[in-house]
Amino acid sequence: MLSADFVGSNLLGIAPAAVPHLVQAAKDRNRPIDLSDIEIKGESIESLANPHGWDYIYKNNNTLPLSYAKA
Repeated sequence: MLSADFVGSNLLGIAPAAVPHLVQAAKDRNRPIDLSDIEIKGESIESLANPHGWDYIYKNNNTLPLSYAKA
């Protein structure tokens, strides 16, 4: 499953090393935090990647909207 998360992260344009829980999972499993130990078959990640961005819309008092609160 970790390999799938690494590939998915790259497909979204986010380096796995920038995702704290992926860094910890790789460390716990003694895995590199890149795709160097993953065999990619089919089309390349680069050709399929669709970088994903997001903006957090802060209110005037520097708080996030209630819909962003944890349940």
